[in-house]
Amino acid sequence: MQHMPRYVSNIILGCVLLVICAFWPALTNGFVNWDDTYNFINNYFFRGIGFTNLTWAMSTRHLGVYQPLAWLLLETQYAIFGLSPWGFHAVSLILHTVNTLLMVIFAIKAQTLVRTERANRTETIFITLAVLLFGVHPLRVEAVAWASCQPYLLCLFFILASSICYLQVAKLELSDKSSRTYKNLMFVLYAAACLSKATAVFFPAMLLVLDYLWAQRLGTSFSFFKFMRARLPFVTSAALTAGLAVWARSEIHQSPNVLKMPLLHRLAYGDYALGLYLSKTVMPLGISNYYPPPNLLTAVGMLLILLPILSLGFGVLCFKKAPAVLFAFAVFTAALGANLGILQIGSTVASDRYTYVATAAALCILAFAPLPKRRLVAINYLVSVVIIGLVLATQTQCKIWHDSIALWSDALSKGGDGSEDVHNNLGLAHDEAGEQALAESSFLRAIAINPAYGLAHTNLAILYVKKARFEDAAKYFAIAVQLDPDSNEALNGLAYVKFLYSDLEAAATLNARALKLRPTDLSNLELNAQIETRRGNLAKAEESAKLGLMLDPNHASLLNTLGAIQFLMQQFSEAKISFERAIASKPNFVEPLLNLGDTLVKLGDAEGARSKYQAALAASPNNPRALSALSGGH
Repeated sequence: MQHMPRYVSNIILGCVLLVICAFWPALTNGFVNWDDTYNFINNYFFRGIGFTNLTWAMSTRHLGVYQPLAWLLLETQYAIFGLSPWGFHAVSLILHTVNTLLMVIFAIKAQTLVRTERANRTETIFITLAVLLFGVHPLRVEAVAWASCQPYLLCLFFILASSICYLQVAKLELSDKSSRTYKNLMFVLYAAACLSKATAVFFPAMLLVLDYLWAQRLGTSFSFFKFMRARLPFVTSAALTAGLAVWARSEIHQSPNVLKMPLLHRLAYGDYALGLYLSKTVMPLGISNYYPPPNLLTAVGMLLILLPILSLGFGVLCFKKAPAVLFAFAVFTAALGANLGILQIGSTVASDRYTYVATAAALCILAFAPLPKRRLVAINYLVSVVIIGLVLATQTQCKIWHDSIALWSDALSKGGDGSEDVHNNLGLAHDEAGEQALAESSFLRAIAINPAYGLAHTNLAILYVKKARFEDAAKYFAIAVQLDPDSNEALNGLAYVKFLYSDLEAAATLNARALKLRPTDLSNLELNAQIETRRGNLAKAEESAKLGLMLDPNHASLLNTLGAIQFLMQQFSEAKISFERAIASKPNFVEPLLNLGDTLVKLGDAEGARSKYQAALAASPNNPRALSALSGGH
């Protein structure tokens, strides 16, 4: 049995420490208002690992993606950490560190197979450093530091594990030993990658390249038909995954604000995005979470459009001596595939997270290229200096993802000032921080940039509801509904304002449309319960409130609404329990404290009622209802 040389274990330890050092600041980050709100904070279905949660994970198309294994992992994290962002970020960092190590293992094994000899110390260091250029690069920050991107990390884990099995199969076939177990494991791991993220659909293209390179190494001819026959299960899985991705995407509501560009225009943007990724891989400057559509006719735009063509030409020139260079570019492009703007799903022209799997796949192909034969020690020193610089840049980039204000302020400073999306999301961040004046200014700026941007109208209207400016809220909700008739938030918001003005029929009609769009939305269900209560349909109101509480049993506002309904139905004991649960969930929530006081009066507990009124007064000094009750005016 061969023992691992001591220097290899030291290299592995150094690799782990560098990756952790680069991304360590991410562990102190919170969730951000870019999908994290929908995926975690307001998602009541993924909370736990019960039968209902598992069933949901295996069937959901939440936010237009199908990723059951990723959801199972996220549900497990919730069971352990709750909604603590630290736990999710820690798991992401662990996954990324493991992925980096798997890439090192793959590259060393690939070189050993190609040359039929083990890499020496200097070569092993070079291979590790080459992989670390990926592992500590600032382009990885979006995938690692953004909790919603964790499925990309899990997907790459299974792809790399499957790729290592591929090398083991090749090694066993060289010695005429049975490799059936590794072949089966290779496919199972790929299937797991497909169930983690649809990004894995490119893998058969990577296998095609690996099979071709391996045939070259053996000096045998390569047959595409033999490849298809041997890799049919992988091709079939990729096709099924692509079909599921299209099916899942049909679930998401696409805002009319996202313009449908002509195909030729999207192809030009796709080429620009590819050039952007290549340029920022070489020079990671100006990295942002949001890249607005550019002016392609500027010098920079034209240069980035030309960069993929120049890269392709360089690969062709190198093909005789190092075909892996051209194939790495091809696999990189294939892995980016659907995310290059051909299928338009948003207003941003590029996103760093898409490079995570694509760059790793390209490096796996480059692992079959010949190593430099001269000055390898000097190259190692040079690359080490570059890696230190990348570590520092990555630490800085991680801090940008600390919170929503930091994230969108950074996007604003990097060319996002003309983007309505950036101003809208910054407005949401300010609103969450209680900075209402700044939030209003950001929403108004988004509307000024694009008056047809319904989401900014909706968010401004929600802000006006909080400020009790109900007429202004009604105005902007109405505009939002006109711009986007299928916006659940706008319909629910306008229904709520109508409800406040006692226009119950209009409120019921609007909220019914919202419920049809999102039958399990808690805001829709609670408003429906309140509307039916005012209309005297207490049984329907109770049913709606209980349906919402099945999704989130500790929702304080819904518990208070249910208690109020039960109070009107003279179910005072049940109402008492509901109000107590609401208070336990949110101790300073004044409304259930007052309602519980009223309920205790009905139950004959005057002293208990008095204590609740006093607690309400402590939470809200000068509260007229509490003062009236304590003065005997109840």
